[in-house]
This record gives sequence, structure tokens and C-alpha cells, in this order.
Amino acid sequence: MFHTNFKKREKDVVKDKTMLAEIIHPIHHNIDTNIPYSLAFAQLKPEEKSRPHTLTESTETYIIIRGKGEITVDDEKEPVQAGSVIVVPPNSVQYLMNIGNELLEFFCIVSPPWQKNKDRLL
Repeated sequence: MFHTNFKKREKDVVKDKTMLAEIIHPIHHNIDTNIPYSLAFAQLKPEEKSRPHTLTESTETYIIIRGKGEITVDDEKEPVQAGSVIVVPPNSVQYLMNIGNELLEFFCIVSPPWQKNKDRLL
């Protein structure tokens, strides 16, 4: 069994400019390496936006748990809010913008698990 508390995980500003805490990664944590995904918790402050990027081999699923924002995937823009679930296919240009007055908080599920060399900033 693996047990952690995402609220207590250390957060860092990552290359796409979100404040991110890695929660589960089969390579970085002492868990079964057959897990086919990684999971992170991220935040954007009001009026902040993540940098456009693409995951070259992974699908990314966002689950918005707090705040209001706008996600751009390739040429599509959609408003997002608590309860929104967005699936981004591999090789899609993506970024999120916080358009609300509070933190935009969300989970990111990446399958296969996130790899630094497969995440390209644009």
C-alpha cells in the first residue's frame, strides 16, 4: 500500500509555471512500477497562466477542484471550474489560465507517466 496526503506534499514552480506537487509517480515513489500513470496536484494564482506545452507521448487529464479558469488545447478554448474534467491527447498544445479571484487548483493525471524529456515547452 502507498499512502500520502497531497496537501502536505512539497510544491515547486515547474517549467510550465504552475505550482506543482508530485503525488504519485511509479519511478519516484516506492510503489508498484506497473501503475500506468502519474498524478500531480497543481495551482495557479489569480491572473496567472501556465506556459504552452505539449506532452509528446502521454494523455493528460485535468480535474479542476477549485476556482475558475480557461483551458486552451490546440485551437479550442473552454471555460473550466470546480468539477470540470478535461482530457488532452498526446502532442496537443495546452495551457491553463486562472480567470477567477481565488486559486485555481487541479489534479493532473498523465498516462503513461510524466517524463521530463517528453514534456516540451513551446
